[in-house]
Amino acid sequence: MIKMIPAIDLQGGQCVRLFQGRYDRETIYALDPAKVACHWQAQGAPWLHVVDLDAARGSSGQAHNRDQLAAICASVSIPVQVGGGFRTLEDIDEALALGASRVILGTAAARSPDLVQTAVQRFSATVIVAGIDAMEGEVRTDGWTQGSGIDAIALALAKERCGVQRLIYTDIGRDGTM
Repeated sequence: MIKMIPAIDLQGGQCVRLFQGRYDRETIYALDPAKVACHWQAQGAPWLHVVDLDAARGSSGQAHNRDQLAAICASVSIPVQVGGGFRTLEDIDEALALGASRVILGTAAARSPDLVQTAVQRFSATVIVAGIDAMEGEVRTDGWTQGSGIDAIALALAKERCGVQRLIYTDIGRDGTM
């Protein structure tokens, strides 16, 4: 079943949209992510999808927009799923401690199958989501900046074998194009 969930992409503490995953084609939409989250909740959103674009390009443990994530989670009563830079079990613990209901593993899904399987076992398949971001069928990692050589369909099937029950797929070529 497909669910429509509004997304808040964070970069530099602001709500942004990238055009086709290009960081040099950014549009800033709002300066207060928590206020945007409240708007979506008031519009009837069942969930919020939040992506820390700064952390997605960085390494594990970099808390680029974690304050904004905490503020979003504290400002709404609907569940929040978050992705961007979560590459260790400790990163997942941190996201959950900040109030996230689900954690999306993207780069980790492509690079660390054992981590994903361990995360599903530790946190459950209702909490761990695989993020598959692809350009022309190839999975991209590190905030869409690196090719992986992995086919998106093959990765989805592999994550299912690891116990993942939810996937979030982004066609980078269409992202931000309306």
